[in-house]
Amino acid sequence: MECGGGIQEEVNPDPSSITSLSDTTGEEQPLPNAGEIEARPAATSEKPADFANASPFPHRQEEVDVIATMVLGVAALAIVAFLASMLGLLQIHGPR
Repeated sequence: MECGGGIQEEVNPDPSSITSLSDTTGEEQPLPNAGEIEARPAATSEKPADFANASPFPHRQEEVDVIATMVLGVAALAIVAFLASMLGLLQIHGPR
């Protein structure tokens, strides 16, 4: 098996030269003229009645991590105790 060989296709570098579409049956269909395509604005801009969420993915359930909450609480308490001890050290006076 050679690297880069095997598939022989003609590449068309100019997309404007495409004149027909080929469907799955192999029959070619002509491209519509630009004048045949008509864009119409929507009748209303309201969301459908059954429209809940635009995301196709299910919502993640927020899980409460008790251990992480306790660790953060202990760390916050340690920081407060450290700051209180530093304030206590600042109030120590030497002999006069």
